[in-house]
Amino acid sequence: MPYNAAPLSEAEYITLKTWIETGAPDKNGFVKFSDYQTKSKLYITNRGCDVVTILDPVTGLAMRYIDIGIGPEIEAPCMVKVSPDKLYWYVIFNQGTTIQKFRTSDNTKAGEINIGQGFWSSLVITGDSKKAFIADADVNGRILYADLENMQVVTNYQTGLRYPFGLCLNNANNRLYAAPQEGN
Repeated sequence: MPYNAAPLSEAEYITLKTWIETGAPDKNGFVKFSDYQTKSKLYITNRGCDVVTILDPVTGLAMRYIDIGIGPEIEAPCMVKVSPDKLYWYVIFNQGTTIQKFRTSDNTKAGEINIGQGFWSSLVITGDSKKAFIADADVNGRILYADLENMQVVTNYQTGLRYPFGLCLNNANNRLYAAPQEGN
């Protein structure tokens, strides 16, 4: 880089890298979409590269790419969910061992819970944004109940379902529905 020209110098490379890492501000220092802290956003997981893409719902443009996961290996994020209070977004990984929590205001990491090995497939958050259920879509499926305020697993339910994949809470948050990937 640049194409058919001499490579960038180390100083030029560092300048370009720093500019990108700081959000690619314009000549006046404004970072595009930085004024979207309280506006709606769309979050999409990218399984093959441990990234969440944040989209502007009006234009469909990618606003940010957020690196997620805890290790250098691909953990395959499979679901991202915004809490009902819209303060945080959470991501789970098919091949990871954590659920990660990020602030919607600035997309900084706010914490993580070690949930252990599993084929984590689905996440549902209670209406008060304080608790979550997480499905392990393994052959002997289980569901974890987690405290999102204190960032810890509360309990682990063995369901008897083969490959539980979808979770849903009723409006009163007193009944959890789990659907297996196999069976009826």
